[in-house]
Amino acid sequence: MNLTSASSGSCPWGSRAPLTLYKKPQSFALTIAAIGLLAAGLTGCGVVSSEPTHASDAIISGAVHGGQQPIVGAVITLMEPGIGSYGAAGSIITSTVSGPGGAFTLPAYTCPANSGLVYLLATGGDAGGGINTAIAEAAILGPCTSLTASTFVNVTEVTTVAAGYSLAPFAIVAPLVPATNIGVTSSNLDGLYNAAGTANNLANLMTGFAHATGDITGIVPPTAYVTPPSGTTPTDTFQAVVDIAQNPGNNVSTLFLLSTPSAPFQPTLPSAPSDFSLALGYNGGAITLGGGTLGVAVDALGDAWIVTGALNANVHSLTEISPAGTYISGATVANSTGFGYASLNDPVGIAIDQTGYVWVTNNGQNDLLKFNTDGTLKATITASSFSGPNALAFDPTGDAWVANFGDAGGGLSYVTEINTSGVEATGSPFYGGQQGVDIAVSPTAVWQTNSQSGYVWRIALSNHAITPVQIGGSIGDVAIDHGNNAWLAVTGNGSIFEISDSGGYVNTPYGGYQVAGTTPQNIAVDGLGNVFAGTATTGTSPGTLLEYSNSATLISPGLGYTGSNIIPVVPAVPGGIAIDGSGNIWITGGPFGTSNPIYVSEIVGLAAPVVTPRATATTNNTLGTRP
Repeated sequence: MNLTSASSGSCPWGSRAPLTLYKKPQSFALTIAAIGLLAAGLTGCGVVSSEPTHASDAIISGAVHGGQQPIVGAVITLMEPGIGSYGAAGSIITSTVSGPGGAFTLPAYTCPANSGLVYLLATGGDAGGGINTAIAEAAILGPCTSLTASTFVNVTEVTTVAAGYSLAPFAIVAPLVPATNIGVTSSNLDGLYNAAGTANNLANLMTGFAHATGDITGIVPPTAYVTPPSGTTPTDTFQAVVDIAQNPGNNVSTLFLLSTPSAPFQPTLPSAPSDFSLALGYNGGAITLGGGTLGVAVDALGDAWIVTGALNANVHSLTEISPAGTYISGATVANSTGFGYASLNDPVGIAIDQTGYVWVTNNGQNDLLKFNTDGTLKATITASSFSGPNALAFDPTGDAWVANFGDAGGGLSYVTEINTSGVEATGSPFYGGQQGVDIAVSPTAVWQTNSQSGYVWRIALSNHAITPVQIGGSIGDVAIDHGNNAWLAVTGNGSIFEISDSGGYVNTPYGGYQVAGTTPQNIAVDGLGNVFAGTATTGTSPGTLLEYSNSATLISPGLGYTGSNIIPVVPAVPGGIAIDGSGNIWITGGPFGTSNPIYVSEIVGLAAPVVTPRATATTNNTLGTRP
């Protein structure tokens, strides 16, 4: 079942600069046709419910198809995810059975309380080859209370893939039940709700087809054997999709060979991709103009904030993109599009504090900008120790820590601490080697990397004691896991290092963990402790995404996840990385002549959700855990 482009339709609900990015230093060609033919053996061609509070007048209707064939006799269920834990069993709101042509109309129902998202599940039925209990297709609808009498849904393999990838971070596949349980904790209802926006950017619910380029301004859709490792063979198509979304590098060639040129959704991929990871590309607003995107941060609402300006002095912007793919800062392609155009000059790093303010290191002006949540400038902060501010992060008390790339004298670079009053803290600055690149804060320490001295510097928050840890070679980004260990992307020798909170190596071999042919640039830890590193490869080739378990076992295949050979999942030479509360991974970078220039990529459903913003996770000691 290839996901393919079709006409547009309406929605039912309303870093740093490692390596060469240093500034101063069309059809869903994903070819899940594999699932479609797996369906020869499978298809033939939540939140525990709360007390009801809203009787709906909406009459949801639609149709369900397997390929081009209607599915008659399928059970159509309006589902509420489970609340209480990830993968908790959901509950049925209402249901019906599809009739001739696969058509259905749901009977009257009552929306449950706390209903942030509902979805349709179509199971069983006859697609032309007799009753098949392995059929299971899905479509995300969004909030129950936003559905109307005009809501029409075409449930297809395409909507199933969009739903499966978007909901994978919240799913547990339990084939012995059998069930694919979608659930979330009560503290991450927003993350689940935001997954609906991602799914809608992938699939058009009215037509049942994938969105084509041009359907949604500023977004480039990825158009153009599923048993998980140590797992159980799925028993229906929805389970198969979720398995692929959670294990996109597994059995890729076998899956691809299940596709045929006459698959119902066209066009198909001409050759097997390296993996089945799935990404949306963003190329609206000022990020499109070749300025090079760097820092990226996610706020408490799930909005991604991106700074642009590493490669072109005439392009500098602060872009805000909602989980639904809306450019809140403006999608018009122009230098002046975005927040802070008049104040920004070579912005590099970005972080969001515990109260929601957005902070940007303004490298070209040698200052720090603080923006309100609506993108208006609140304050310009200066400090005598600023020298090419490059990256920043917040400690548990709300103080900002800034890595400086520039030479403060004698070849030295410093780490600057800015207190909550907006002035340099007593005792600041702190020695941080040469050419500071990135900075991360745990509940116990500040970690700064640099590009010259080959050290990472640990500054204890309790007494400001400084501990240098020698790595060798220039270092890109740093991220903290729940054990307060620091994970480093070492650009100098193309490796990843893990350093304990006390400053010692953690089971790291000599030279670090390496994948030949890749150069890690940035790094992030998801809510289950898995480590993701965006890497550069060679020349103008797109980047890749490596995934390691928290014990440093490589999970991703080969050179890492690269997605289809139509739309890459990682920009060439990635610049920044962040994970949101829905389990999507945001990666920035530059195009460098690639045939499909994507400056910002949202990899759908590959990671476990995290607490956002990162400053809140630091304060609450929830780094590396799910909300």
